[in-house]
Amino acid sequence: MRLNGKQILDSAWVAKSSPITRHIAMSLAGQAVGYGYCWRLLVTADKTPVYAAKGEGGQHLILILSKQVVVVILQEWSL
Repeated sequence: MRLNGKQILDSAWVAKSSPITRHIAMSLAGQAVGYGYCWRLLVTADKTPVYAAKGEGGQHLILILSKQVVVVILQEWSL
């Protein structure tokens, strides 16, 4: 994975952690869902891969690489 031409993640780690290789189920919408190294892979209706990680307390990281989109949600749930 590169950012502005600079390698930011080791390519071997990216390949090993790719949830595409770990297909585990079908979502309620009938789309393939994968999982690996705490990343989930969702596939939109137009077949766009969406990578998502869920943290504690409602924190989320969502990546849509083909559209160069990164979404970070930081919140704290106090129950």
